[in-house]
Amino acid sequence: MTAFHRHELVAIAPPDRRWRRGQRVRAAELAREPLILFEPGATLRRVIDEWFQRAGVAPALPMELNNTEAIKKLVESGLGLSVTSWFSVEAEVRARKLAAARLEPPLYRDIGVIRRKDKPKTPVLEAFLATLDGLRRSFE
Repeated sequence: MTAFHRHELVAIAPPDRRWRRGQRVRAAELAREPLILFEPGATLRRVIDEWFQRAGVAPALPMELNNTEAIKKLVESGLGLSVTSWFSVEAEVRARKLAAARLEPPLYRDIGVIRRKDKPKTPVLEAFLATLDGLRRSFE
């Protein structure tokens, strides 16, 4: 995989949740809350499950969905908390539709491109990879 961006994951809650600015949330704190997470098998879910395992905690059985927008709406309506990429909730947090807090320890997900080594690079693929590299540099 060629990574071109690293997304920070954050805890999200309904807008009335009063996390202090800069507050970090630990796995043990989230495990005590009703959670709304992606279905098992999703890459993001695997990353989140591993984060809980490293902390030595197991959250109660979460509500499981396969759609980011649905998860955000259920969290916004007060049915539970979730963990997702900051970039997917930034607009809602700024509009005060959701509250967000950074995780402790921090959790990241790399976004990248996987390509077959046995296939030659075409000019189109070369241009695409160059574009992604430019995007990666713009995020740094």
